[in-house]
Amino acid sequence: MKKRLLKTTLTLLFSNFLMAQFVIEGHVVDSNTAPIPFTSVYDKVNKNGSYTNVNGYFKLELEALPITLVFSNVGYNTKEILISEPKRVTVILEERILELNEVTIQGRKLTSKHLGSPNKEKRCGISTCV
Repeated sequence: MKKRLLKTTLTLLFSNFLMAQFVIEGHVVDSNTAPIPFTSVYDKVNKNGSYTNVNGYFKLELEALPITLVFSNVGYNTKEILISEPKRVTVILEERILELNEVTIQGRKLTSKHLGSPNKEKRCGISTCV
């Protein structure tokens, strides 16, 4: 009985030891050190990862190092960082500035039949129907 209990305990200990041996955590900020929430943080090779929280904080549990982490968010340049040891990192993303040459806006008159009477139509705009 004692041998069986010892084997079970050792099996559980070693299985936990073999999984997620390394922890990488940190913050993603902009050039003004303001946190960037909901930034994608993932492994470049197998695409496993997570997102930063509202404070720009992330935490990843990894099975092996070194690893290349990719940080991406809308409106910012994507950044890749090689991580070779477990540590706390601060990643600074630079804003991506896009310019449009031309913007075209089209308007239409929308009408819909009123369900109450077959001959009555409603004129619909962007926010209201009359």
